[in-house]
Parts: sequence; C-alpha cells; structure tokens
Amino acid sequence: MDESENTQFRTEDFYNALSSSDLETTDNESQQGHSWTTQVKKRKRVATGSPATTHNNTVIRVPSLQNAPNKYLLIIASINPSIKLGRQNPIKIQKALSDSVGVAKNLKQLANGNLLIECQDKHQWKAIQQRTSIGEWSIRSSLPKSTTSSAGVIYNVPLDIDIEDEDLKSVMKGQKVSKATRLTYYDKNSNTRKTSRSVKLIFDVPILPQTINIGFNSYKIKLYVPNPIQCYKCQGYGHMAGNCSNKRKCRKCGEDHQSNECNTESPKCVNCKGDHPSNYKLCPSREQQKQALKVVKRDNITLHEANKQVKS
Repeated sequence: MDESENTQFRTEDFYNALSSSDLETTDNESQQGHSWTTQVKKRKRVATGSPATTHNNTVIRVPSLQNAPNKYLLIIASINPSIKLGRQNPIKIQKALSDSVGVAKNLKQLANGNLLIECQDKHQWKAIQQRTSIGEWSIRSSLPKSTTSSAGVIYNVPLDIDIEDEDLKSVMKGQKVSKATRLTYYDKNSNTRKTSRSVKLIFDVPILPQTINIGFNSYKIKLYVPNPIQCYKCQGYGHMAGNCSNKRKCRKCGEDHQSNECNTESPKCVNCKGDHPSNYKLCPSREQQKQALKVVKRDNITLHEANKQVKS
C-alpha cells in the first residue's frame, strides 16, 4: 500500500489505540469480516459446586517478568486540557522541540491530540522527560502504555468461568493482570454475536508471561494482535473516518463518490489496485497490515516502522 506523508502521520492514531490496549470493534468503522470483539458482562458471582462444573476456587500463577527494552518513545501533552499540541502549528511545534532538545527521530499526532515522540537516543529521551515546557507550551510527558503493559489472549476457557467474578479479578490483579475480557464472535447462521471461549488479558508489565493457570488448567498465552482498522471514508488503513482528511473513495470501485451510489460490476481496490472491493478481507494490503500489527506488538515500534519492515 502506498503511503503519502499525511497518511504516515495519521497511522499513529492507530498506534495510540494499540497503546491504550482498548481497541474494540465498532459498527461504524470497518471491522467487516473480523472474528473478534469484546464482551461486557454484568458482574456475577461464580456458584459453588463440584470442580467438574464450577470454578469458584480459581488460582492464577504468573512467572516473574522482566522489563522490556525501552524504544525511546514518549507522549507529550499540554498541561492545559483545552490545548491539544497535536492540533497546533506543526512547524512551530517541531521548531520548539528542536530548540529545546534537538531534532526528534519522529514526531506524530495522536488521535486524542497529544504527540508521540520517537527520540534519537536515551539522552534525548531523558531530556524531554525533564522538561516542563517547549516553546510557548507548558507540557507533561509520559510513557506510552505499550512500554509498560502488554496484551495476550488465552483459548478454550470454559464458558462457565465468569471472568467478572470479583474473587477471580482480585487474584488476577495481584498477579499483574489489570483487565480480562471475554471475546465474542459473529455467528453467520444466527446473524448474532456469541460468546467465545477466548479471553483477552491485559498485563501491567511489558512482557507477556508464557502461561497462566486457572483452576486445574494451564493456558498458554498468545500475543493479542487486533485486526487492522480501516477508514470508511478513504478506505485506507490505520485511522478512522472521524480523523480522516483524505478525499472520499468508493470502497467498490475506488472513485470519488459514495459507496452506496456505486453500481459497478468491476471492483477495484484503493489500496492494492486488485480486482476486489477495498474492504475485501483477503486483500494483500490488509494482510500486510496484519503482519505489521504483529511487528508493532512484538517489537514495540510504531506502525509506520513496522510497515517498512514488512515491505522490505
């Protein structure tokens, strides 16, 4: 997929979503054909009973973890909540930062209006953290959550295990699990979303443990990689329509008109130029994005860098 400079700038909107570890499917953005979403349940106590059918005595054991290597990423924000640095004059921001700590390796706008900085080295990374202002702006800095947390998924978790159970949540919290969410899937036969046996786990440590034990079972933890976000306006990846300043593109033919106005019988993908709609789930560009997202989560780098690695 070809990327313009502006598109590279907006792909960090998605990096911000990854950092928050709360990327979920919506009805308004392109998750068509995706398998997973998350399920929110009312809190419920697990009933007592025989070990074969209930899980009231749940024990979680997590191996000791080490800190991940730092990639010199920082988020900076104005201390004034009404000022969004990412929506200020980008040239002035770049000059103010350069005058204060030198030229950054990368400077990207996040969806929430903050700025993601990739520093040249550890010295610059520390220098920014010590600053309380750049240019005319008073700032605060913080580490992206992706450098202090991690997301994994476990499979074949019995449906009668209530992950919202307070006792279970308490035990998991003590073992570095900050959030657990049961995933759902779309059932084509019933045209509804159903509860799955897969559970997404957020850890407040940067490196995933290998296993987690629930009751009498040990579950291998796999890296959680969300599906690519696709814009319903320009059909590009890495951002949503609400943050898109590109021209509208038809998802069927790639021309400049509304998709629901198109009657073409010769589809053309905006991204790979193939003979299929732009939201085709087996599109090579989509597959590239999926591979890039794996690299983002595995190596803790930006989506732009991951795309370059995947293309090379």
